[in-house]
Amino acid sequence: MKKIILLLLVPLFLYSCSSSSPAPTAIVEVRPVSPYDGSWQGTGLTDDGNQFIVSFRVENSLVLGISYQYDGPKKVPCFNTHYFTIPKEQRPRLQGAGFISQLGADMNVTAKFASPDSASGHLIADIDYRYETCNGKFELDWVATKQPQAPVVEV
Repeated sequence: MKKIILLLLVPLFLYSCSSSSPAPTAIVEVRPVSPYDGSWQGTGLTDDGNQFIVSFRVENSLVLGISYQYDGPKKVPCFNTHYFTIPKEQRPRLQGAGFISQLGADMNVTAKFASPDSASGHLIADIDYRYETCNGKFELDWVATKQPQAPVVEV
């Protein structure tokens, strides 16, 4: 009888010692290689007052992608995401605190970082797509700020 009680109590004891709750998740802060690494967004105006929204991403001191939005000549919303992901061989490398890039016949962009959270630059866009509502030659100075980065949660 004692053996039966002991055989019943041992598994019960072992079960009560095991953890059935999930392990806590860790929040990992991703530290950039360069103080300018991250997502950036800002605005600029052409000489005739057309507002552009300029966005770009920097990682490991390389510009991974650039895009912009604007209202076309007929006030139709337009955007250029052709360089949203820049091919590896074309990615501009930061030189000091900025970069200069001629990405194609339709985009020439420069950037200068005033601080790890503030940048400004110049954009020349020569848009000649089959949809005439967005075509035009645009030139503008822009300013941007680094966008907050959400913490990465590991499970």
